[in-house]
Amino acid sequence: MMVVWAGEPDASLTSAWLTVPVSWSTTTFAATTPLWRDEAGDNSSKPLRTPKYDGPSFDQQPTVEPKIALKLRPVAEGEA
Repeated sequence: MMVVWAGEPDASLTSAWLTVPVSWSTTTFAATTPLWRDEAGDNSSKPLRTPKYDGPSFDQQPTVEPKIALKLRPVAEGEA
């Protein structure tokens, strides 16, 4: 994945896209998603997408104890 950023030299307008670059003969990017685009006269720098998840953040979620069991080695095997 790659972030492509562009800016206007005469103004403080910028745009950015999240892309997946490829080397196909017909296109240079397999996927693009716009991250933001400043419009002329727009002073706010808010993203195009806002998060839709309103549950607990990662550090507020409960921890889960992994269920891991080690296989016991038979007594007949030699010491390594």
